Amino acid sequence: MNDHAVHSGAPCVVCGGSQIAIFDLDEDTAAEPSANTRAGINHAALSVDSPPELEAAWEKLVFGRLPKVTLETLRQRRERIESVERATSTANPPQLTLYYSPKACSLASHIALEESGLPYKVVSVDIRAGENVEANFLKINPSGAVPALVAGNTVITESQAILTYIADLAPETTLIPRPATRARARAHEWMNWISSSVHVTYRSIFRPQTYAGEDPHAITAVREHAKKKLGRILIEVETRLGDSLYALGSEFSVVDAYLFVFYLWSFDERIQTELPPRTRYGTLAARVWSRPAVRTVVAREHAVRVYALPPELAFASAA
Repeated sequence: MNDHAVHSGAPCVVCGGSQIAIFDLDEDTAAEPSANTRAGINHAALSVDSPPELEAAWEKLVFGRLPKVTLETLRQRRERIESVERATSTANPPQLTLYYSPKACSLASHIALEESGLPYKVVSVDIRAGENVEANFLKINPSGAVPALVAGNTVITESQAILTYIADLAPETTLIPRPATRARARAHEWMNWISSSVHVTYRSIFRPQTYAGEDPHAITAVREHAKKKLGRILIEVETRLGDSLYALGSEFSVVDAYLFVFYLWSFDERIQTELPPRTRYGTLAARVWSRPAVRTVVAREHAVRVYALPPELAFASAA
């Protein structure tokens, strides 16, 4: 943490890491601490984990010139910082439970968890059997959608949020680039586009009622429009992938797990339209499929409900 100093011509408080130092500034120059205070600065650099010692140093150095509420404010600030540190710590991640449905978009989160090496549990929610609208699951996610990740006492929904959270819990992996980098921005660009454009197009084919209501003509119109749009979407995936090994370059990431789901969907029997060649996309999918974690997850989901794989992946499995 960068040191942060606050001074107003009298006592000055410097916060650095887990320590707080308190000293007087000359009111006119706001520069060096007074001689008496300088001698006690080392004693003032006390851990806030020891409140009695801190309060004693406070009283000794500022002689009651600052109100008690200031000390309390500093303590509350430190408690908030410690709370955030505990919540974001990767050393002791919370208990993770993923609610998923076989071959749904939750497959990406399922793969990310397996790739992360983190301990986790899974609970199957079969959407095709309507389990996602049953009372038990609606207590977890009132929208009835998967994936839903229970992390400690918090429920996280939406694929991009879950994928990012899982990846950040495993910083030693390459599941997502580090924050404040252009590569990280690119990862979110990919995932936002997948969620808002790719997934929405498939949903319009599989469940057009989501957008058309129950009007038969509207349902047909939404589905047919989406079938035409899907071809353009797949061409754009090809273009975005370029010649890279993976979506973000040379390393596997959660973006590739997310893309893998929709490659599988492009072979769904409900598509019923000719799609353009997807050579680069297929190459990426094969590369993802070769990963042991991905095979483990698909096998686990098949134990709940078997689903078809694209021909080239099914052939690779048999080999």
